Amino acid sequence: MKGNIYIFPIFLFLSILSIFGLSCFSSDNAEKSNVNMNYFYVYPSESYPYNIYPKTPFQISLIIKESDNLPWKVCLLSFQDPAFKYSGDFCINSEEVAYSKYEYNIVLPKDGYISLEEPELLTSQSYSVNALLCYQYKSIFMLNGCISSRKICNLNINSTTVNSPIAINKAYFSPSPNGVDLVVEFSINNIQNTSNFYVTKENVLNSCNLNSFNVKNISFNYKIFIYTSDIKINNTYSYTSSINKDNKYILRVNFGKVSDMDNIVVMLTFDYYVTSVYVLPSVNVIKS
Repeated sequence: MKGNIYIFPIFLFLSILSIFGLSCFSSDNAEKSNVNMNYFYVYPSESYPYNIYPKTPFQISLIIKESDNLPWKVCLLSFQDPAFKYSGDFCINSEEVAYSKYEYNIVLPKDGYISLEEPELLTSQSYSVNALLCYQYKSIFMLNGCISSRKICNLNINSTTVNSPIAINKAYFSPSPNGVDLVVEFSINNIQNTSNFYVTKENVLNSCNLNSFNVKNISFNYKIFIYTSDIKINNTYSYTSSINKDNKYILRVNFGKVSDMDNIVVMLTFDYYVTSVYVLPSVNVIKS
């Protein structure tokens, strides 16, 4: 049994290596290459109600596109003031919607409608529409270069998506008193320019509200996988940091005493949840 522990990770590792063609990379530069893959997007469908009328029921119809069939939850934040009446649930999750070709078609409220009952309470002809997005996200990076206990080795950085909320800016192996450290400098990117954008390791799908985790911190889980004749690592770690105004973060993992090698590949997987407020197109209120 012991000899089979790494069979699946090795297969995945080699499959990703073949995708990126990492054997052709030079370890002299920390150049970044990306494979374009959209991950999680929300936008109005063709039946989105750009115009609404008094006492005429309507729903907010949206399309969600994502690439990995990971769980999500979307909650409508608007239309809950006294001018409107509604029925049904203002939240919907991925388990309640059919998934087809990386796409979901959803309507909110679920199993209900919204109706503008008292238009005189609205002070503007344009009404803002916001939704709260909560979803799981995985970012996979391949780091390629030398490892040495005598010098710093900059690593090439490759990712399966150009739209990852976690963006690695620099990665390198550095000598340390305890052997060799893997050092990763990264930032958190608000990929859709939404408000209240947070990254957390806490599962926020059940509650899906901005009070469900500590918004003063960022946190995530990450896994490092390496398999060579000298280094065998398949470990999961946890990272937590207060939010930095300069958006610069560093994680450091000690590998202990290792032999120098000219070429090593590290698979680094970040696993986390994202919560953000997404601004949808405003609707026009037709009062007469």
